[in-house]
Amino acid sequence: MLRKDVELDAQRKRAYRAILYVAMLDLRRHTPTSPYTRATWWNPLFWRRVLARLRYAMLMADWLHNLALYSATDFESFNESSFWKQYDQFPPRVVSHALDDYRAMFDRELTGEGWIRVNEKSG
Repeated sequence: MLRKDVELDAQRKRAYRAILYVAMLDLRRHTPTSPYTRATWWNPLFWRRVLARLRYAMLMADWLHNLALYSATDFESFNESSFWKQYDQFPPRVVSHALDDYRAMFDRELTGEGWIRVNEKSG
């Protein structure tokens, strides 16, 4: 259930931070080029793939930059509805590039079934 302008509990904050972490990993996997591979820079298909990956990375960054800010300020004035509305507005072709379903991951984190484990004793 999405809430608007309501203080988030610790579990929801952790779930949003998990999204942010996984998204950063996702962006690393969508690196347009790699210094470790031989790029065929003269090939138009190479540049088409680079452009698609750059567009994906830009959309993800646009979507998540505010989440990073709210995470840094302990989610003060965070609007969950607006956050998920932006996610739902991604073009289908962009979503097909995504390796993770962020909404499903968020729900798993809320139920304790997520893969992000936080040591409660650590600061």
